[in-house]
Amino acid sequence: MRHRSTPPLPDYGSVEYWDNRYIEAGNQASFEWFFPYKDVQGSLESYLRPDKSLERVLVLGCGTSALGADLRKSGFHHITCVDFSGAAIRSMMARLGTTTQNLPPIQYLQMDVRDMSALADNSFDVVIDKGVLDSVVCDVSNSVGATKMIAEVRRVLQAKSSVFFVFSTGSYATRVPYIIETSTAVAPEWQITPVVLAVACVGIDVATAGQYQSRECQWGNHRTQCDDERVGRTAGRGGVTNK
Repeated sequence: MRHRSTPPLPDYGSVEYWDNRYIEAGNQASFEWFFPYKDVQGSLESYLRPDKSLERVLVLGCGTSALGADLRKSGFHHITCVDFSGAAIRSMMARLGTTTQNLPPIQYLQMDVRDMSALADNSFDVVIDKGVLDSVVCDVSNSVGATKMIAEVRRVLQAKSSVFFVFSTGSYATRVPYIIETSTAVAPEWQITPVVLAVACVGIDVATAGQYQSRECQWGNHRTQCDDERVGRTAGRGGVTNK
């Protein structure tokens, strides 16, 4: 019996890989990992203050997603989007600009989520990750990179009442340990609320979500076996305070 071989994973931890990907895509429409913001808007905003304009939001690994612009249209005024791909940041600034229709500006910064030292401690109320932890975990040095990423998220979140949303293809059991292990005396346990949103695979438009239901998960044009394909959210108000 022949066994189907699984192609090697692309180098998801490499800036060069992502720069090339976005350069090849050119100025095409925004590419959304998992789903557009409207599909989770109600659920996400249920964790936030009624006055969204007060929330300082950090979007991790923004790529060419329209998430930042969609957040702004829905009433958020303080939005920072980061990605370590310079090609992605340049594309976003060129296509969306920083100010449109008299709306508040979006700040786009080229930055590695494992080292966000350019951002001040306690400077955000909300951090949103739509697929970044998955990318870091699929890197060969996943455990180290994931721990660094979560530690940086803890650092930039304000200390009293903040939210970290993780949208992931990984199961609860494969993602939450990275979050829990960053608990310290300064930043104790997170209050974690897991929610299964859909069965889908990373990199697939939401219209095709559910098409792939085996443990092989499509990532862009590649098939991977990093984790199962269940898309979920890990969130918790007061995530960096005592339970």
